[in-house]
Amino acid sequence: MALLAHLLAMLAQLANHHFFSSPTTLKAGENPPFLELSQRNVRSPYGLRKHHARLRLKEVDSNIIDQASSLEEQASDGEKQREALSDLADGLSSGSKVKIERQEYDSLTKYEKGNFKIDQMDIAKRERPSPSVHLIRALQLIGKGHLMEPTCADGRFDQKASSKSTWESEHTRDTLGLDQEIQRDTSISLQSITAKFIRRQIEESRPGSVGEEEEEGFGVSGVSGVLEGLKLVSKEGIDRLIPPLSGEENDHIMQEGFTTHDVLLWSTILTEKDSFLAAYSLATEAASLACVEIQGTARVPLFVLNFSLRRRFIAADALQVLLQYAMEYIEYRNSMHSEQAEELQHRRLGPLDLSSIFLLFIRLLRHARKVWPAAIVPITSIIIDHYLPSYTKIKVNPSERQFCTEQCNVALHLISLQTSLNPMDSAAYQQRAQFDLLRAMAGLLLPATRLGHNAVTSVLLRLEKTPQERDWARLKAASWPPFRRSRTRLDDAKGAEYGKSRAGRALDYMQQYGYPLKNIDRAMKIMSGFHVDGSPTIQTREIISGKAHGSAQMWAAMVTSTRTLPEAWACFLRCKEFVTQTHHLVYHAMLKKIIYDRIRLDSLQEVRSRDSHFQSSDWFNDTESALPGDGRQTLPAPEDPTDAIYIPSEPPSLESLFDQMISDGVVPETPQLEFLMAHSPTFPFGLKVWAANTSGTPPLMKDVLHPEMPFSEHPGPHEPPLRTDLPPLSASAIASLIGLLCKFPDADTSSLLRITNVKSFPILTLPGTLKYWAFHTGHPFIHAYLLLKTYKTPSRRAWLHLLTALESAKTMENLSMDFSWKTDASHPLIALVLSQHVVASLKESGLEIDPDMFKRLCTIAQHAAPAHYALKWEPGDQTNRLRISRKFRNGLRLASVANYQSKACPQFLRSLFTNLVNGRDVTFRPRRQQLKPRLRGSISASLPAHLAVPDLATLHAYVRALGLFGDFEGVYSLVRWMVGAKEDISKLTARKLNGMNRLKRCIVAVRALLESPGRDVGMKIVEEKAIEGASEELIAIVKEQIESVPEWGGWPSDEMVEQYFGTMEDGRA
Repeated sequence: MALLAHLLAMLAQLANHHFFSSPTTLKAGENPPFLELSQRNVRSPYGLRKHHARLRLKEVDSNIIDQASSLEEQASDGEKQREALSDLADGLSSGSKVKIERQEYDSLTKYEKGNFKIDQMDIAKRERPSPSVHLIRALQLIGKGHLMEPTCADGRFDQKASSKSTWESEHTRDTLGLDQEIQRDTSISLQSITAKFIRRQIEESRPGSVGEEEEEGFGVSGVSGVLEGLKLVSKEGIDRLIPPLSGEENDHIMQEGFTTHDVLLWSTILTEKDSFLAAYSLATEAASLACVEIQGTARVPLFVLNFSLRRRFIAADALQVLLQYAMEYIEYRNSMHSEQAEELQHRRLGPLDLSSIFLLFIRLLRHARKVWPAAIVPITSIIIDHYLPSYTKIKVNPSERQFCTEQCNVALHLISLQTSLNPMDSAAYQQRAQFDLLRAMAGLLLPATRLGHNAVTSVLLRLEKTPQERDWARLKAASWPPFRRSRTRLDDAKGAEYGKSRAGRALDYMQQYGYPLKNIDRAMKIMSGFHVDGSPTIQTREIISGKAHGSAQMWAAMVTSTRTLPEAWACFLRCKEFVTQTHHLVYHAMLKKIIYDRIRLDSLQEVRSRDSHFQSSDWFNDTESALPGDGRQTLPAPEDPTDAIYIPSEPPSLESLFDQMISDGVVPETPQLEFLMAHSPTFPFGLKVWAANTSGTPPLMKDVLHPEMPFSEHPGPHEPPLRTDLPPLSASAIASLIGLLCKFPDADTSSLLRITNVKSFPILTLPGTLKYWAFHTGHPFIHAYLLLKTYKTPSRRAWLHLLTALESAKTMENLSMDFSWKTDASHPLIALVLSQHVVASLKESGLEIDPDMFKRLCTIAQHAAPAHYALKWEPGDQTNRLRISRKFRNGLRLASVANYQSKACPQFLRSLFTNLVNGRDVTFRPRRQQLKPRLRGSISASLPAHLAVPDLATLHAYVRALGLFGDFEGVYSLVRWMVGAKEDISKLTARKLNGMNRLKRCIVAVRALLESPGRDVGMKIVEEKAIEGASEELIAIVKEQIESVPEWGGWPSDEMVEQYFGTMEDGRA
């Protein structure tokens, strides 16, 4: 008993020192003596791990186990002592993994005799900060938007760091922490040397501005890449960009097999503002700067590739280059183990370790989810072809096998994360990638854990219903719960097993493997079509995150998996009966139901108000209707009283439920606020949501205590200065406010902070001239546009709001100070010019357009096309000149812009389409001199042929824009591309509901607009005789191209063309 008391006292002493939990320095004790080591966070490829020094743990555990073993021998005759010993073992840190086996540890006696060896080099290595801190601090001088910011002082990421639920931008660590880490690191590395080169480039490009950092949220302007400048200067000019280095630094560069000009090239790649130029330079110009005959090497250290992928945003074409380069780089490095020893020593590069391969996979996957979802499949092949085979080449022990299993399941989880572009449509790529990885795991007998099962189920929930699942959905009754109601006697045999969806079966498999259902699993089960009690629900396509919210996710799933607003309200009231405080997720689910039901009523009223007597054939109509759960839409309540659900009160309005949520003390998170602002019924309600999670004056709102400066004079054709003292905001906050401003073009913006102190903002109309149009800065659209130009946010959603607003004719009313009247031609033309300025500003922010933006641009061009014909005036045509001047006020000013846009707009759209589907106009030919001949072409996973395949509605809008502008060669070029991409279009058609009908509509539009563009409804302001179609030769060539694909149904008939023009006039296309 005395030993037990002594042992417990020792544990209490350890607890006072917080040995197993505190991240501070471990203090040495007197009895027994302890080594002083620090516990710190270190990076693993799938998150943050607490790292305790092995030496320390081993010694402490030895002391405890030695005394515990003696205690076990003396207390073998008493159960109480055994229970105390068990409690002692359970109380040890999970990181120590102590086993009560004396022979596994060095005894305290041996330690006291001095037989315990201390590896001082290992201790110093663990205390050393990451070499990346030098590069991170140097790149911060360019602008905080240039790369992903670390959340730890030593330059590493903390995956558990939670973001704030406010509009403020995510604050990064103070730069003082990085500076302290840099001062502690006295070692020399290639990273620290490259950081010196970056600082030198900043000094040369911005004299006297080193250390002046931008506020976060104000873009990445600052140091533009100097790579192009390097190609134009002499060798002496390049030498000027090389900073003074110490002898040790020069020796280190030479020992690694590089030169100072190699380091200079790496620094220019990392500082390049354009991600595509940086990627292209990394892949093609890494060997030398041949323009000045500088000898270099083609070998690039791994940190250059890693930091290239650490950028905050990478364009799709840049990701295409980096992905192919990364795959070849892994092949190249992993092939070195088979080379001769002297060649390996000369190259000083060995095969990549597993953590480096997994890190490349993570960073490539992060960018693919943002800009190129189709690349998820080849990126997953990195794990399958390079990560997993390494475990078959070595003799793996159980711990390594467990680690490999965890990594593979983490990969399944990362693949399942929501994509930024079309998250529902991208689920098909995620499913294929997961199945490829699961097949490889099965070959190595690596099981799927709970994390892997959840990842697979979450992806299956996003897929469209299979034919069997659609059949089961049609059998559900209109009552609640929606039990099966047979239509014929053949349906009687279709039971619950027949109605299980793929996601539901995946959850059953997880349970069979021994994993019980948790709250998130129950939520997925409800979304898959069945409640946890076995009663049916509505199979709903939904994205469910893995965050723990208790039972709130299950209640939110019950509200979401309903068909009508009364059904959702009944589930919501049921939740309030069972829980003390309703979670914000449940409120959000109910608010979405109210919003979507209002959208349904608005669209129904629009359909009823349309006077239509034209009957179209099945090829034009959507013959297959969407089923409940296929989309966000709600259904009307059943007319049969026996099917209606009882609710004690009617569903509230959006405003009243939001007020109830705030009064209940429920604070919504940022995603919920973004959704509410995007669907706000009024501008004042949107501002109320904007101020919901802030105290005091909301950001970007006027403060009555600080009046603004008076307006200044008109600046002329030059842009006035914009404010630089705006508060730092997150990209989602800026996008939400811009969406609100664009939705209400007649809103009063007097309560918002002015972005500039002039009343009008100039927009140049013709390149190379100073001709401009003046626009009201108080107009909501112009206010939103200036807000984006100021913040330069990387959010594509914010720019999409601007283009969507330009589609609406209501936005253009009272927008221009020069064209304040209402005409049929001026407003669409002004919208076209503004859209091109929006795209230019978007590219200045480092972004590229996506398919949704391109569709908006095509629609804007369609509306502006008639202006080309209505305002057409050739020099010397006095009759037409007189007609234009009489019909349109300042019509001749509009005519010059219309004549310019008649050729510029089609070329603008064609250039955007080419960049969208194939990347920028630079053919990437990777330098393969580094690869051995047997490695060339050995990359197993082929990259997708196109960066994007626009949906059928976008292709239809593109055809109409080109056809209405008379760019018939552009239509032919589009048809040729469609023929070349017929396999991708076929897959897209098969995935989409009524996909074949939509494709046929696009094909019919090709013939209709080639032959008779003047018959389109958009040309009603123009005389039909003034518009000519394409030549017969070109029409014959296009016809031949379309007939070469039999699945498209051949050349459209005359009846289809007549029907197309009729439906366009009816307003349903």
